[in-house]
Amino acid sequence: MTPHSFRPSSTALAVALALSTFAPAVLATTNWTGDAHHFAYDEDGNAYRVNDSNAWENSGNWSNGAPASNEAVNIDRPLPGLSNQVAQLDSARTVGSLNVGTANNGLGQLNVGGSGKLNVADGFTLGTVQGATGKATFNNGATLNTGGDLIVGKGGSADLNLKSGSRAHSQGDTLIGSERGATGTLIADGGSTLTSDKRLVVGGAGNGTLLVKNGSQVNSQDSIIAADLGSTGSASVDGAGSLWKSLGDMIVGQSGNGSLSLTNGAKVQTAGNTVIAAQKGSNGSVSVDNGTLSTDKTLIVGGAGNGVLEVKNGGQVNSQDSIIAADLGSTGSASVDGAGSLWKSLGDMIVGQSGNGSLSLTNGAKVQTAGNTVIAAQKAQAVRSASTTARCPPTRP
Repeated sequence: MTPHSFRPSSTALAVALALSTFAPAVLATTNWTGDAHHFAYDEDGNAYRVNDSNAWENSGNWSNGAPASNEAVNIDRPLPGLSNQVAQLDSARTVGSLNVGTANNGLGQLNVGGSGKLNVADGFTLGTVQGATGKATFNNGATLNTGGDLIVGKGGSADLNLKSGSRAHSQGDTLIGSERGATGTLIADGGSTLTSDKRLVVGGAGNGTLLVKNGSQVNSQDSIIAADLGSTGSASVDGAGSLWKSLGDMIVGQSGNGSLSLTNGAKVQTAGNTVIAAQKGSNGSVSVDNGTLSTDKTLIVGGAGNGVLEVKNGGQVNSQDSIIAADLGSTGSASVDGAGSLWKSLGDMIVGQSGNGSLSLTNGAKVQTAGNTVIAAQKAQAVRSASTTARCPPTRP
């Protein structure tokens, strides 16, 4: 049998380069001031100021008038004493680029209502620099389209909420917690949809969190949780109808510490490989708790790092070839627990290819393998692998 080997492409480098190699054209700039107002007069004829609404469309809230379609737009804390803290968009608007939360100790806030349709020709970034905070919420079917990257936490802290059927589409990468020290959270709730035409990275070099719940859906090409060394990425898919669909590979813990949980009928579908703990020193864990994890190619628990897979409470895992502890020095641990819990492999099942692997079946759980089942595939690892896996042989269909 030919040993399987997984070597991820240089995705970590590509993620870093995504921010450094793109040089957009210089655009005219307008900044949020929150200063829209008019003057009224009392009965004695004395003028007094009346603050107007926080509408995006009101030119008085901007330093250079309401944003034009070719302008760079910056939203941050308004001038001291001004009441319009949050930019409110309730119409269809196009801008050149958009940054929310741009300054150290700054706080940029954007709220898009159900009639809001925001098109960004280039990139949309929240929490651009260290110490900055950016927050954006899309409500009631509002839409976001970006021609470049969507970055939630570039150098600072950021939150992006998609609520009640809202839709976000990035034609570039979607990066959550991009740079070292950054923190980003993206929530898709209430039947909302996030689509990334390129990579979706949860924890690039920083800390990233992705929550998909209540029938929401995420679509991406390659999907990475915890890309770089020192990063942390956490993704949760919860509830019937909730789905994360990856057209490329799904990597949980590429070089950092990554986790993925599926609960209450949620699904994750991967057209490529699913790899838990891809590189040496990485840690990855996947919990399938009454959910379904499907991968069209190879499922690897412990590529070159430390990988854990738990399937319980009727959870199901489907894959082609399945490998626990692929590379020398790797550790892979898989457990399938409870009646109705199932791991179904359409190809081979290898427990301890070159590393230390274990597989445990308890309380009526099943593993079904259509191909070969191999325990301790490589001679150099036979003693260590066999000692950890012999207690839990898989069953054939």
